[in-house]
Amino acid sequence: MTRTKIALSALALLVLWGCQSTSPLKATPETESKSISEFLRTAAVSSQRASNYGAAVNYYQSLYARNPKDLNAVLGLARNLRYIGDTGEATIILEKALEDRPDDADLLAALGKTKLAEGKAQEALEALSVAAEVKADDWRLLSAQGIAYDLLGQYDDAQAKYTAALELTPKNLTVL
Repeated sequence: MTRTKIALSALALLVLWGCQSTSPLKATPETESKSISEFLRTAAVSSQRASNYGAAVNYYQSLYARNPKDLNAVLGLARNLRYIGDTGEATIILEKALEDRPDDADLLAALGKTKLAEGKAQEALEALSVAAEVKADDWRLLSAQGIAYDLLGQYDDAQAKYTAALELTPKNLTVL
């Protein structure tokens, strides 16, 4: 036998022995579930980064079904639903999550942005303003508030929010 064949045989025996092992590294339902959730989360984030929002929705829906209390799954699902234009479903999910966490700034911000996407500027402004009380230094909230004020025709208020956002992130063209 050649050295290569001996090495491959030894490797195969180790692999087979490992399959028979009662090692603590053996997968349990809990570790298996965690691995599946990690895979789903990675796939969801990757899909969103690739602008494949429909796929991201599918992965986040699976995460949400596994644990509806998972804040990252709720926010990711709502965001990607908003991106594909399903603001109604995003609103339902966010409002359900807010029942358990009524003062959560991230949920309120997501609801505000969803309401903006629905064209409901006053409702958006209400949610965004409460979120901004907690996260006063978040330029995204300030910018979203500016958009809401613009839609309401309150241009001076809008300009003040855009200016405040630009003060936090002066070179950020996204604010404009």
